[in-house]
Amino acid sequence: MVSIQPELWVEQAAAALTSYRDAFGARVVHCVDDPDSVVKSAVDAGAVATSPVGDEHGWRLGRVVDSFGHEWEVGKPMAGWPPP
Repeated sequence: MVSIQPELWVEQAAAALTSYRDAFGARVVHCVDDPDSVVKSAVDAGAVATSPVGDEHGWRLGRVVDSFGHEWEVGKPMAGWPPP
């Protein structure tokens, strides 16, 4: 089995997403407002928490592995991130 984890770090995320949508048909699947409740919900549904939700490098995030063995990192930037 081969797996990939696409990840982009861009300064102008909204403009980039619009461009990627127009150029490639890209779409945002899910935006998370509350990583704590999403990770709890995933665990309640059978996922295993591999990293509890916490503050890490300017992000509030946690990690789970779902019942299919897929790893998920769930998070959002903390207020004031990135620094000026």
